[in-house]
Amino acid sequence: MDFWRIVRYSLNLTIILGLIIIIALQGRIYSAVENNTVSESSFAILNDDIYNFFPQAASLNIVDSTWVEVYDKEHEKIGYVVYSAPYSNDIYGFGGNTPLIIALNEKQKIIGTKLLVNHETSSYIEYVSSKGLFDSWNGLTIEDAMEKQVDAISGATRTSESVVKSFNKRMSILNNTTYCYHYGVGPIVKRICALLVIIIALFCFFNPKAAKPYRLYFLGLSVIVLGVWQGVFLSTAKIHASLVNSIPFFAQCTFFIILILSICLPLFTNKQFYCMWLCPFGALQELIGKSNKRKITISRVTLKVLLSMRKFILLFIIFLLVIGMMPDLSNIEPFSVFTFRSASNFVLILAGLFLLLSAFISRPWCRFFCPTGQLLDMFKAISYKNIRP
Repeated sequence: MDFWRIVRYSLNLTIILGLIIIIALQGRIYSAVENNTVSESSFAILNDDIYNFFPQAASLNIVDSTWVEVYDKEHEKIGYVVYSAPYSNDIYGFGGNTPLIIALNEKQKIIGTKLLVNHETSSYIEYVSSKGLFDSWNGLTIEDAMEKQVDAISGATRTSESVVKSFNKRMSILNNTTYCYHYGVGPIVKRICALLVIIIALFCFFNPKAAKPYRLYFLGLSVIVLGVWQGVFLSTAKIHASLVNSIPFFAQCTFFIILILSICLPLFTNKQFYCMWLCPFGALQELIGKSNKRKITISRVTLKVLLSMRKFILLFIIFLLVIGMMPDLSNIEPFSVFTFRSASNFVLILAGLFLLLSAFISRPWCRFFCPTGQLLDMFKAISYKNIRP
């Protein structure tokens, strides 16, 4: 093995190990500083979350770490504040837990619900809020709120489901009943269909010659099933949130199966799996590219610069991780366009631009700008086949 090959291999390995360490440290820091309950050993402190529901609040009395009584200046009880954590800590949305603060008036009727510190995608939260999800239980007693059927909101299904589960679990504890979430047939069908797509992708990966005549059909299947229907994809935002928040495997098993395969297959075969066979946005670009055979010719110098762009984008994200100044990563990539109802305007414009470009340049986002693709390529770069002489 030549010297520069060793250097490149070592650099990729160092970056991957560094990322693992950074994410592990962030997970420890987040779990240490985030507290969505009230400390029973401290004085109750009025904050904006409480004032939002009780503008006339003057003092509090902590019943326990998840139940607070609210009083006005005359020391008359005007309501209660209830926290869903830690009871809802085993419930996960798209990017982590969805801890709630729930306000009740003096007659214990619900007057409002708000999401506390969380790692969900901000555009998803804004979307479900605009649809009135957090107002769904207003005016109801605890018993009536438990009986009310609140459906998940399409376009932010996992986020809205998590909020509903967190709310219902906390209400069941207040009502001294056991909360059981009943899974419908829909989620099971979705997982089975996603697994079938993954199995077909594995067949294509190991038998590319046999799969070649059917590639376009399979790409269409990936777009429809994983993209449009289920919104399942790998992204730096999703990977980061899942690892930092220690989301359990079974909470999002389809995502983790894809992630594990996308890391392990390149690592052991030196061939890219996810980008070539599963990525719904990459598949959509390729399908659009088939509509126009006349592609733009890119000069060697420009091509060399463009091929380096996604490396710099990934390094920039790593730099932000290191300094702790983390923006909403979901806006850096166009993948959430498949959940277009809740996607930000910037993502919609970004996705539209690259889908338009894909008619003239082969898979422009994948080749030149995708930090997720660059991250997965780093696992390919440290494949054992690359350390052989």
